[in-house]
Amino acid sequence: MILSHLSDRLFAVDQGSVSSRCCSSRPVNFHWFDGRRITGDAIEEAVERCMDTVRGPDRVWNPYAEIMLKAEFKNYLRRAARGTLRPISQVATVGHDPEIPMFEIRWQNVNVTERDPESGELTYSKALVRMYHTEPLVEPDFFIGHHVHEKIILEDPKEISRLQTKEISKAKKIYRDGVNVRWGL
Repeated sequence: MILSHLSDRLFAVDQGSVSSRCCSSRPVNFHWFDGRRITGDAIEEAVERCMDTVRGPDRVWNPYAEIMLKAEFKNYLRRAARGTLRPISQVATVGHDPEIPMFEIRWQNVNVTERDPESGELTYSKALVRMYHTEPLVEPDFFIGHHVHEKIILEDPKEISRLQTKEISKAKKIYRDGVNVRWGL
């Protein structure tokens, strides 16, 4: 076990535990903290952040597809709260920072429709959506969502890694910013 001092509070991360609470087969509470004030349900807030991530200027959504995707995001988060996600394929550790117990929930095949801005032609593809969350040892009954992004796949693996590291850094900053307020819990 590694102990670290952050903002005059003692936090510990169990290095032997590489599995997320989201695949522990026991219920865990979900909370959303990204530095903004939320007024509603944490899962609904996270679903909206997921939808914001996949919406784009050239993406086209019909009401049915949007409803189905929101339901998929919500279902995954509810399964995470029940502790029934599968390790690696659905939730995995990220960042490898002993002070921040961070994981990503993975949506692998999100259907998206894109309109070519010049020709107007529609194309269909799959997007990879990642939600970074932490599982602080001081809050053993929670997993706390911080940041969502779309993983971009490029030909250069180093560039993929650089882009993802940038997104993980954003989530780590949000985590650190929330330490003094205990992530709004």
